Amino acid sequence: MNLSTMPKLSAYAGQILNAEEISGLESGMMERKLEEKLSGKLQFWGKIFGSGQDYLIIQVMELYGEFPEKAFYYCNPSNYHLRSLPPLSKEYEDTAKVLTTRFTGDASFFAYNGEDPEEPDAEEEGTPPVERFRELHRLSYVVRKIDHDCAIVPSGALIVDAAKRVIFSPYYNGLSYQSLSEQRAYFHFRRPENLQGAAIMKKPGFVKPTEFLDCISKDNPTQMWSISLNSAGTTSYVKNLFWEGYIFYASVDSSEFGGAYFGSGLPNPDLCFMF
Repeated sequence: MNLSTMPKLSAYAGQILNAEEISGLESGMMERKLEEKLSGKLQFWGKIFGSGQDYLIIQVMELYGEFPEKAFYYCNPSNYHLRSLPPLSKEYEDTAKVLTTRFTGDASFFAYNGEDPEEPDAEEEGTPPVERFRELHRLSYVVRKIDHDCAIVPSGALIVDAAKRVIFSPYYNGLSYQSLSEQRAYFHFRRPENLQGAAIMKKPGFVKPTEFLDCISKDNPTQMWSISLNSAGTTSYVKNLFWEGYIFYASVDSSEFGGAYFGSGLPNPDLCFMF
């Protein structure tokens, strides 16, 4: 989401970026955009709390392919130079998904099992170090996993154009009062994972916005999502209870919407026992 709209979300979420973090991210985003000549828009994704320091996450979307492609960058509040979160091998994904300790805030941290650094052999001095699993790789996995499970858009915000590309609709102007509090009005912002949705994207002719994306109402457990309204009933706040800390907002008769994550990066494994 845009840094300029953060107050609309942070007032309800109970989390906020301070003035230093906002100005630091603005500078870091501009620097990264110029250095890599990024054409997509850089937006704030979230904040993952660490025992030593936190991670601030930025995402950039490219809209020229069949489906919007996301890339992620991170920094710490002590240094706002944005660094890319790398893609992961299957081995590293399997390693990351079983870790349940808190993040440290040090991307180079590797001693999850208490191991010491391996000293290179004397005859191997000068050879480049072997890449090993670090907190950087765990952070990359967790950010992508949360984004896969939590990133959502309101009904009608994404459409399939005549070239069969998924784009943001220029005609979206907000949800209705009736649909604002209904789960069926919110869809995962990811490639459709149901076979019917994937096939519908490629069918000739017009594709309805509600036909091709995965609706959050079909997620399990069904209590994963919580929707509440502001006192005027004009803005909805959608929370994910499995990844506690993700919150999304949308408004009536407004094209503005957005979401962000503020949390430890750990899921709530007891969710299915809470209802």
